[in-house]
Amino acid sequence: MKAPMRDVGRMLAAAHEVKRLFDGPLLSCKVQDSGEARVSATLCLTISEQFAATVCLIEAGFSSHAPILVRSMLEGLADLLNLVKDARYVTQMRFENARNDVNLFTAVATLPRFTDVSAAQMGEVTGAADQIWSKLL
Repeated sequence: MKAPMRDVGRMLAAAHEVKRLFDGPLLSCKVQDSGEARVSATLCLTISEQFAATVCLIEAGFSSHAPILVRSMLEGLADLLNLVKDARYVTQMRFENARNDVNLFTAVATLPRFTDVSAAQMGEVTGAADQIWSKLL
């Protein structure tokens, strides 16, 4: 059985307070010039922005759309925790991003609108994707 949502106003006020407490330090922090530090900072900012967007959706009466943002926040948090635990995790993140790009380019290449694209043009795209793969493997 679901718990009653009697204190939504109080929960939203708490969410705004949490956001206020995190925004100051988050927006004024200095980030080291390393790949893993920049990725960590980006993840923190993304999680914060998604939190704010979730609160906005709930306040606007569109809470049914909030779970996808919450899932993204949790995925970002998992990546952040893995990165804090081992800075080399950034390599895995880059690999997954490159793999997703290759999958996207491959899927787009099969769309009917793109079948008119010349083989040379498509070769350029797949060649670029192959270069990304070779650097990461």
